[in-house]
Amino acid sequence: PAGLPQAKRALRRFVDEQMTERDVAAVVSTSGGGGLLGQFTRDRQLLRLAVERLQPQFAQTPSFFTPHLAASVVRDDNLDGEAVTLAAKIVRAEDGMNAFLPAKGGESPDSADYPQKVYARQKAMIILGEAVQRRRVALSTLRAAAEQLSRLPGQRLIAYFSEGFSQSDSRGETDTSDVEQATSRAARSGVVIHAFDARS
Repeated sequence: PAGLPQAKRALRRFVDEQMTERDVAAVVSTSGGGGLLGQFTRDRQLLRLAVERLQPQFAQTPSFFTPHLAASVVRDDNLDGEAVTLAAKIVRAEDGMNAFLPAKGGESPDSADYPQKVYARQKAMIILGEAVQRRRVALSTLRAAAEQLSRLPGQRLIAYFSEGFSQSDSRGETDTSDVEQATSRAARSGVVIHAFDARS
């Protein structure tokens, strides 16, 4: 959501200033959408409408419990690792767990954080699972766009706007297979991908 206005400005600028009369373009979103989205056209007005119809893929409350931290938590073999300890502190602060998980036997919350650590580990698996799914959907869309472009004549370009995604699998290990499949498919088709950070 934070990067969408900037991405829209860049897309409108491309349509208004960079497209020529011989170019065709389509606006494709990994969050789905029908109608004008995904249709190749030379009509600048239709493309502007498609840009305006773009919606955020998902709304997420800002959190320090990132997919990177979640991957570290999932990789930890026990509940005493640094990542789990940090995640427990984050869930105490962000989810208000102190209100319903008091310390046992009069101990301080820092010495009685077992329930928070268990909760943090469960939350890490959920966060990581969602991040994996978002990455797969995004890169599957990118592969499909490259496949569609491969059938068109002339120079073929994809401008990919993203705030990034986790490259961890559900076990917290690095998995680049989705990225390699998408980029290699584009390369074989003669499609050039330009990636833009939507946050800047």
